[in-house]
Amino acid sequence: MMLCSNTFDRLSRVLVAVLSGALMLSTQGCEPASARADSKTDATTEPLRVVSLDGTAIEWLIAMDTPPAMRIPMPLGAPESWSGIPEVSFTHSGGVDREQVLVAGPDLIVVSPITERFAAGLDEFTGASLLSVKVRSVDDAANAAMELGTAIGQDEAGRELAQQIRHQAEAPPLAPADDPMQVLALFGSPNGFFVMRPDTYLGDLLARMNVKLVGAEGPEHSIYKGFVPLDLESAVQTDPDAILVIAHGPASSNRPTLGDHPAWSELRAVQDGRVAGVGDFLLTFAPGARVGEAVEMLRSALSFNDDGLAAAP
Repeated sequence: MMLCSNTFDRLSRVLVAVLSGALMLSTQGCEPASARADSKTDATTEPLRVVSLDGTAIEWLIAMDTPPAMRIPMPLGAPESWSGIPEVSFTHSGGVDREQVLVAGPDLIVVSPITERFAAGLDEFTGASLLSVKVRSVDDAANAAMELGTAIGQDEAGRELAQQIRHQAEAPPLAPADDPMQVLALFGSPNGFFVMRPDTYLGDLLARMNVKLVGAEGPEHSIYKGFVPLDLESAVQTDPDAILVIAHGPASSNRPTLGDHPAWSELRAVQDGRVAGVGDFLLTFAPGARVGEAVEMLRSALSFNDDGLAAAP
């Protein structure tokens, strides 16, 4: 029987991937996907094998004592709790290494709005199910946590996590009810910045503290949902009470670049020293994870006295 060239190439690719991952599979005590599928009705079945291409889901899976079999890499260093979880090769230009995902033998692949566009056909390639986690509010996070818990057969753990998320999002206000603090939230690196919209996870967290995000005029980015390209001249017109710089990289590297822009010094918040900087992990890379920690970080960053910041960013 003759095999067409495309079929032969695919079979060769899969064979190489399987052989290269054989040692990893044997050390992790894996069984073939077909055997796992046949045994899923057994009450003693091991938890489903999950490959997570979403930072939030990695945190949630660890919190539910079901860490993923493979995870997306963290550009600037992963949390200690992620150590020991194999990384899949991933770049924004080349996407995800599908052969590595195949070798991990996943039952479920979790994607984010950013990585979802690289996952087209990955379910058919691996035989796994796909679950997309989209978090633009606290309620989104709670609902997604329950959905993930159900998907891995941990319904109760998912419900408990959802309750924790909602409870930890409760926080005292940072401003009077009739006079909300207006904040310009900038996300990015020295190469470019975006303004974050109110209908984002950050916007929802801050709204619960009576803080309103401003300055995000215009349509959101087609890929990076909830973000609008920064126009500092327009931002000056919003006259924010404070500026929150969410650094995609070391926070200290962003202020000099922003300060080079002529309009930066025109902002009243800059003149008054009301500029705070925080990291992006809990707000954009893993929104909905460790909510209480995110809330305390924001409260500390946006607590001001007459001289500017009350707490160092």
